[in-house]
Amino acid sequence: LADLRYTKFKISGLPGDKHAIFVPDHLAMTAPTFKSIASFVQKELPSMLLCGISSLCHPSKMTTPQLRKCQDFVNLMQDARAS
Repeated sequence: LADLRYTKFKISGLPGDKHAIFVPDHLAMTAPTFKSIASFVQKELPSMLLCGISSLCHPSKMTTPQLRKCQDFVNLMQDARAS
């Protein structure tokens, strides 16, 4: 559990502190591991578990030139830049 990272933060408009625990990809999220993490940070099991996959790969390496020229993809990228 030494690789875990914990942070507490606030979200404007929502009451109370929010908590996040960043778990490295190499640690399998089994039920016993999840319980150990909650115990480690002295919190009850959370009501939500969010998982994500990260990459150091540049976004252009995950698309093709054809996809980048597609109008739906162009619209998606414009929406992403505007937010």
